[in-house]
Amino acid sequence: MEQSKRKIIVSLSIIFLMISSAAGFILSYSSSNNNGNSITEKYNGYEFTRLQTGWVTNLNNQQIFLYNDPEFLSQSEAITKDEYRLNTAEKVYLSINPDDKIDRVLSHFNDLAVLLKPRISLSCYEDSEKCKTFTIRTCENASPINKVIIIKKQQNLSINYSNNCLKVYGSENEMIKFIDKMILSLLPNGE
Repeated sequence: MEQSKRKIIVSLSIIFLMISSAAGFILSYSSSNNNGNSITEKYNGYEFTRLQTGWVTNLNNQQIFLYNDPEFLSQSEAITKDEYRLNTAEKVYLSINPDDKIDRVLSHFNDLAVLLKPRISLSCYEDSEKCKTFTIRTCENASPINKVIIIKKQQNLSINYSNNCLKVYGSENEMIKFIDKMILSLLPNGE
């Protein structure tokens, strides 16, 4: 019974985070469009509009959000479309440590999920009291159809992809920049 309550609380928390995040982006987008002074930037056939919190473009009537300026992102090392082959999987496990304070990173994975074919499931990479209601997924569990992304907060950025497992270690801002680059790499070619 106790475990069921935890699952419900954690699930409701994640749903609330996703909904409030989307609502914030939509409100920011509509307020920037209403003032007539919105800043736009063309990138790879897409028109990105500057918001208070980042940049947004539309793909098939769905908003795609970036925290960082797409032109700025393009000046640093790019990610190729097939580099991590996430869209070849049936499921992607996003493994975290709930003690890491990475709420913006987790929320931004929802923006990335719009461009991914496989379903994303939240998991933990090590067993702990807070992870009792989650599946434990590490690189040892990764396979071509069940890929694993391990997100870990640390001082220096480290990105490593091997054997269907993507390890993204770094500060919250560095991880967000990396997710922005992944979003840009997965956008279909614009007109």
